[in-house]
Amino acid sequence: MITATEFIHGASQIPFKGVEAVLQLFSEGATVPFIARYRKDSTGNLTDDQIHEIHALSIRFKELSKRKEYVLAKMREKHADQKDVDAITASWDEAFIEQVFAPYKQSKKSKLAVANEIEGDHLLKVILSKSDTEVDDLIQHLEHKYSAKEDDLLEAAGVVLAHWWVLDDRLIRNIENIAWKTPCFKVVEKELPEEEKHRYQQFISSELIPAKTPSHRFLAVSRGVELGYLTLRFTLKWEHISGIIERKHQRGALKNKALVFQLAWKQYKIKLKNQLLKKLKHNSDVLATKVFASNLYQLLMAAPVGNKKVLAIDPGFKSGCKLVVLDEFGTIQNNDTIFPHPPQNKRGPALAKISQLCNAYKVEVIAIGNGTAGQETLQLIKSIKGLPENIQVFEVSEDGASVYSASSLARKELPQYDVTVRGAASIGRRLQDPLSELVKISPMSLGIGQYQHDVHQKMLENELDFVVEKVVNKVGVDLNLASSHILKYISGIGPSLAETIVDYRTEVGGFTSRMELLKVPKLGDKAYQQAAGFLRVFESENVLDATGIHPENYVDVHNMAKLLGVEIEDILENTERIQKLKSNGAAAFNLGEETFEDILEALAQPKRDPRSVIKKFEFDTSLVTIKDVKEGMLVPGLVTNVTEFGAFVNIGIKENGLIHKSNIANEFVQSPLDYIQVNDYVKAKVIQIDVEKKRIGLSIKDGGIILKS
Repeated sequence: MITATEFIHGASQIPFKGVEAVLQLFSEGATVPFIARYRKDSTGNLTDDQIHEIHALSIRFKELSKRKEYVLAKMREKHADQKDVDAITASWDEAFIEQVFAPYKQSKKSKLAVANEIEGDHLLKVILSKSDTEVDDLIQHLEHKYSAKEDDLLEAAGVVLAHWWVLDDRLIRNIENIAWKTPCFKVVEKELPEEEKHRYQQFISSELIPAKTPSHRFLAVSRGVELGYLTLRFTLKWEHISGIIERKHQRGALKNKALVFQLAWKQYKIKLKNQLLKKLKHNSDVLATKVFASNLYQLLMAAPVGNKKVLAIDPGFKSGCKLVVLDEFGTIQNNDTIFPHPPQNKRGPALAKISQLCNAYKVEVIAIGNGTAGQETLQLIKSIKGLPENIQVFEVSEDGASVYSASSLARKELPQYDVTVRGAASIGRRLQDPLSELVKISPMSLGIGQYQHDVHQKMLENELDFVVEKVVNKVGVDLNLASSHILKYISGIGPSLAETIVDYRTEVGGFTSRMELLKVPKLGDKAYQQAAGFLRVFESENVLDATGIHPENYVDVHNMAKLLGVEIEDILENTERIQKLKSNGAAAFNLGEETFEDILEALAQPKRDPRSVIKKFEFDTSLVTIKDVKEGMLVPGLVTNVTEFGAFVNIGIKENGLIHKSNIANEFVQSPLDYIQVNDYVKAKVIQIDVEKKRIGLSIKDGGIILKS
């Protein structure tokens, strides 16, 4: 019986001592963000992704252990063959365990049980080791003993042989490896509606080689199969794998041997098909989830414009453009509606209203939603001559704004306003602080997925939750401004405690220190330990409360200041003094190297935001519709979604362009994520236009560039 540490180390190749340390910290109630940030010396500086993997594998180990106990108990009840029991006891391969267990979990007698009742196993052993004469003699004996036909006896031997193959881990892996690299599935039309042909016709009659089938292609075909439009036919032939089977069973009779092989193959290929499909689905789910998670990470890490006064505009034609003024903390100060576009065309009053609001509320930034009428509204703003020169104008993604505006959370946050005001406010707030606003919206609604509704939902949900938790704790939050919705992602907090913190904050008028967290009802020492380092209190008398330094290390910083003969405030952002501390080394303060380096970094940049500084970006204003786009043009764009096959780019019109992965670099591109990410700015060359299908092909391979956001 292997231990959890051995299982996780073997499955992940993460250093054994690191796994051991993380599991111990988990047992003490530590969270992934806390371990990754404040226990680097214990883990050997494992990343949050590695610690998250250890956590997932520890759960998997517990689940698999429990499943094995159940399976073995059931098999003993049914007096299973000891070879089968031993095989499951020794294995930690879920697929293998389920294949061996399959004959025993049926309520009625399995084919294997029936085969053994007429001595199919005995007959098989003779066929594989004795002469033709001895095989004939045994068949005659068994026919008489069980009143069975020769065909039934040979089929029983085939059933047993198929099960023996399942038990032979090395043989099965060889068979699966051959099948994995062979065109073994064919996509066949079943009942494809005319209106769906444009979506699925491209797959019909295609052959799938599992090893070379992109995840997005398999997920698309799987959706077609699930809808009843397509079917996947298993086309792997006996001839593909017969060589390794025959080499394994070289001895024995000649008569009936080939027939038993064929009968065993008939049984086994059903299991093989299901196993290949399961593996294909799992691999596709993992890759699609990875792509989605990477996109979400980049989106949440988008640069904030900060605490600035914003005029947010949710553009529209017939219904008008909703205006919302937000103060530097995101509180609504004013809202109105203008109708500058067709059919009303009230351009003059609209310009006057925008100018009036900008001047009255000293607006510093204008946020324009990038949906319907977005470009027209942008041009409108640029035509206003009376605006202060320092006002910056940004286009902001509207994805998910309407979902938020109609949510119970939005009604709770902004009960006095209707959905149009809430939607515009969300657009403005996500410019001020994308992270704080986007965590309120389901990632599924943010326009960054790839077949997200077709992948394993629990896997996707867990991974996306981890990404949100990872980013929130990496950035940290202002304890006196953070909503309960973002606080719940802080290490050690959770939804209930987040609400309690906000209620306490409202009651007392704000936190004056990190230590005051311990006065919050139900927030104990363990939750304080896990959360404190990620919560900033900028109003505290203790300057360290505004940094990423954990309170457990305050005494260490005090000792550093004492050694230098200065106050702690005098060390902050002082390169010379920090260098002097560094020259003394970690041992001088009884600290581990990793913790020491992190403390010095926090002292050097006490209020550092790991997100980048927001940059101004402008589309080509000459492009209004797809008809304005011409082949050969070099157009600026913003990457909005990265998939396994390429990157979608907003170039300032309704239709997004696609940079296929073959047009990303002058080399083979395995994954677009290795080259390009959500929120990257690009200058791409237009290489293809299809106005009818509304498709724009782009390239950054020759002449194009990526400008990191």
